[in-house]
Amino acid sequence: MYSIDDTDDMGINAPTPLDTASINKGDFAQLSNGQGAKSARHAKPAGHKAETGMPRRMMVILSVAALLVIVLGVVLFVRVLNTPVAANTQQQVMRTQAGVDQSVTYSGSTYSLREENGKYSLVESHADGDKKEVVVGGLPGTPVSIVLFDGAVLLPENLPDGTWDVSVYTVGVGWSTVGSRNGTPSSGQGTISEANLDGSKLLLTVDGSTVEVPLVW
Repeated sequence: MYSIDDTDDMGINAPTPLDTASINKGDFAQLSNGQGAKSARHAKPAGHKAETGMPRRMMVILSVAALLVIVLGVVLFVRVLNTPVAANTQQQVMRTQAGVDQSVTYSGSTYSLREENGKYSLVESHADGDKKEVVVGGLPGTPVSIVLFDGAVLLPENLPDGTWDVSVYTVGVGWSTVGSRNGTPSSGQGTISEANLDGSKLLLTVDGSTVEVPLVW
């Protein structure tokens, strides 16, 4: 409220202070201690429920499930380690020898000798399928044994001219002869009566004497 009697030097009415005693306090909403703008900002709407953590029962269930997964993984790992190796995964024989009436086996194929009218041929047959024999090549001489050496079939033989050599059929490659360090064929005069594989060399008995034929240089 303003009083028209209260003017300043310029003749402008000045506001008259309110008489606090005349204020009807019942006409104003009063804030209790702790209320105000700050309290209003943190006030939650009606019906809002306080958030709660994961129920203890659910936590126990999840913990047990995780433990079971770990235990199962450990059991499976140990079982794999202790599984015996199957019989068909045994190491393949790479070096062996047999008589002219026997055979050697390499990479699923069996190699043996066939004689017709004094002529010898090397024959290949497979363990599976119809076991059909395939002639992979003829020999110029008379073999005294059949030797398997690292994927090659070696055939020490006596030639018609009174000499000897060692024919070689390399699986998947073809025919050749065992050679010396300088590339010349390993051969000689005389007749082979016996041939034995000794590590990485052949020991031939030629006319009663031992002849050593290296297979690796």
